[in-house]
Amino acid sequence: MGWCAACGTKSTKENKTSVFPKDPDRRIQWIAAVRALDKPDWNPTKDSVLCEVCFIVFKYYIL
Repeated sequence: MGWCAACGTKSTKENKTSVFPKDPDRRIQWIAAVRALDKPDWNPTKDSVLCEVCFIVFKYYIL
């Protein structure tokens, strides 16, 4: 469980989260997507996650 890096929503049973990928290329895309949300200096920690809503938005509109 954690807080979404993009929108700050807490992970719950209803709002699942995904950890940042280990694959370097995919990880760079996820980081770029979060930074595009007015967080230019943001860097993920080992516990950083994206909620399912932000993941869908990023997948279809940004990534």
